[in-house]
Amino acid sequence: MLFHDFGRRIGWLLALNWIWAGVAAPAEKQVTDRDRQFWAFRPLADVFVPATASNPIDAILFSEGKPNFPEAPRRVLIRRLYFDLLGLPPTPEETIRFENDPAPDAYEQLVDQTLCSRHFGERWGRHWLDVARYADSDGYESDLDRREAWLYRDWIVRSLNDDLPFDTFIKWQIAGDELAPTQPDAVIATGFLAAGPTQDTTPADTEENKLKIRYDELDDMVSTTGAAFLGLTLGCARCHDHKFDPIPTRDYYRLTATFSTAQRQVAALSKPKREFAKWREDRRNDWHEARMSNLGLTEEQKFWLRQPEHFFVPVQTKLYKEFGDRLKVSDPDLRQWLSEADQKVWDSLARAAADAPTFPSLAEKAYVTLDQQAVPLPQYLLGRGSVLNRREPVTAGFLQVLMRGKVPEDWLRESRPDVSSTLSNCPAIDSNGFVHPPTTHQRTALACWLTDIDHGAGPLVARVIVNRLWQHHWGEGLVKTPNDFGYQSDTPTHPQLLEWLAGELVRKQWHFKSLHRLIVLSAAYRQADGADFTFARHPLRLESEVLRDSMLAVSGRLNRKMFGPPFRPVIPKEAIATRTKDEYPLNLQESPDLWRRSIYAFNKRSVPNPMMEVFDAPDSSTSCARRNVTTIPTQALTLINQPWVRQAAIQFAQRVITEAGTQPEAQIERAYRLALARSPSPTELGRSLQFLGAAPDARGDALPVEGLTDLCHVLFTLNEFIYVD
Repeated sequence: MLFHDFGRRIGWLLALNWIWAGVAAPAEKQVTDRDRQFWAFRPLADVFVPATASNPIDAILFSEGKPNFPEAPRRVLIRRLYFDLLGLPPTPEETIRFENDPAPDAYEQLVDQTLCSRHFGERWGRHWLDVARYADSDGYESDLDRREAWLYRDWIVRSLNDDLPFDTFIKWQIAGDELAPTQPDAVIATGFLAAGPTQDTTPADTEENKLKIRYDELDDMVSTTGAAFLGLTLGCARCHDHKFDPIPTRDYYRLTATFSTAQRQVAALSKPKREFAKWREDRRNDWHEARMSNLGLTEEQKFWLRQPEHFFVPVQTKLYKEFGDRLKVSDPDLRQWLSEADQKVWDSLARAAADAPTFPSLAEKAYVTLDQQAVPLPQYLLGRGSVLNRREPVTAGFLQVLMRGKVPEDWLRESRPDVSSTLSNCPAIDSNGFVHPPTTHQRTALACWLTDIDHGAGPLVARVIVNRLWQHHWGEGLVKTPNDFGYQSDTPTHPQLLEWLAGELVRKQWHFKSLHRLIVLSAAYRQADGADFTFARHPLRLESEVLRDSMLAVSGRLNRKMFGPPFRPVIPKEAIATRTKDEYPLNLQESPDLWRRSIYAFNKRSVPNPMMEVFDAPDSSTSCARRNVTTIPTQALTLINQPWVRQAAIQFAQRVITEAGTQPEAQIERAYRLALARSPSPTELGRSLQFLGAAPDARGDALPVEGLTDLCHVLFTLNEFIYVD
């Protein structure tokens, strides 16, 4: 009776819950003009800049145009500038030259030289890769390697070095394949959408699970786009209206619909080769279906023979063993099977692919996102985010709170070059027989809305990105919640400055380097540490990658080779505990190929590098706007005990001996100059000599190599090495 009564009660509760869900569903959140007046959602405002300083940043921050604090010493300035803009320490020669330069504009010249360095893109590219959740593997349990993903990383570095306008930077990452399909860089840029973790489906998956995986993939694209460009937590509206921000669930699913036909894939960078491969594959599928019909197969057998062979399901393996050879067709035989009209299309596409230009500096293929159909797939507003609860169909659209004077259909209409030729899934064939695969152009419309200053999200996008720039120079943004500019965000500490910087970015045609130059030339940036002022720079700890790169640079081992496939750093076998299909190699040996900058290291999601992890490298599964900065015992222990650090110290000592000779004082001077960009103080010199076992009256004796290695190792562990003033 007790269990019977309990079951009856549960039944009544479930019934009441069902009734309540149907009768008392809350009304949909309405977006109002008042919502649009929130500081982050307003149009950009003109900011009055007092004529009190040559640098507008100082004029806005200080009533007299400059802080009443001393400027940092030149040694501090060059180290600060190099780590901020290049992520590498200055050489002793560069430091001494700058310290002794009598020119009144010596610092300005140094800034210009640094901004032109090829290492600028590597430093700031790492910041963006955090935001883009970049990695070289799929994640999840299989965690398959993405051998073509690195081209997106290289594109980021090149784009920042070339000062690509940020509006183009956005548009290409969202819809490069639609906007400039013949430009390899534009197609590579769509790796932004593809960069997140992804989970493959299997033939054994239920339709519900396949739908769920697809919606998770779309959610990753929408959420990352929202965080990276808009600084909004769009993913919170997947199951219900956003609890705080004016983002109805409807807006979320309209954005999801924008990506409905976007597919991650490895594709040729050449447009003709890409189109020929797609068209030929479609014809091969037609042949495959016709062939299976002729073999008299059942529908279940056809289902398994449509799946790739790599699933290794027993029933599939048996079918492929029996019918596999009869379901393969060579290109010549496939062409012969086609109709005469299709054979002409084949020949035209083959000629175009053969004549297509090659890209020697790039790979043949890249991991990208493509859209190859013109009719959008049906999308629905899901109740509570459940794929089984389709409430109503939705079409592509954007955030209502960031639209003024236009509706989504306006951007969609403007983004289609020829509506009459793109509303069919049939490819358009020109007079030369060249095929132009159709596309919905929905992502193009999204990209245009994101960068529309007058009617779309442009003002918010500008505020978000200049806040990121400020954050990486100061350690903290003007808005301290860089991925959340919604109602729960911190208000700007200096709203006038944020507004002026956003407006200046637009006035400078979205070019970054001019803003970097303004920031680092400002008196606020150049002031000495410890000043009692909000913008006095406090010491900033080097990120994990910069710490590793600095050790390589100081030890003389840094391989400055740029671009290309990633290297796999040595990872202790104890740290490699993974069930992935593509296992991380265990037999790696240290060599110059492994001493490249850390941005080029292979980032396998299931095998994080322990040294990077202990110094707060981010989880690449989601967008990271600001890294944690922890202080924990394992960091010191890593620097003391990690074999890689010890090897770097050995190389550091050997470099010191090569460059300074056998005199102890000269060696100590050189070691300090290389590691800390300064000479040792008299006290430090005396203690270093004492540490090495050299008496003050016997300084001409050669220092023991082991002792010098220990000293170099100690320098690597100093706060002064790990932190930048």
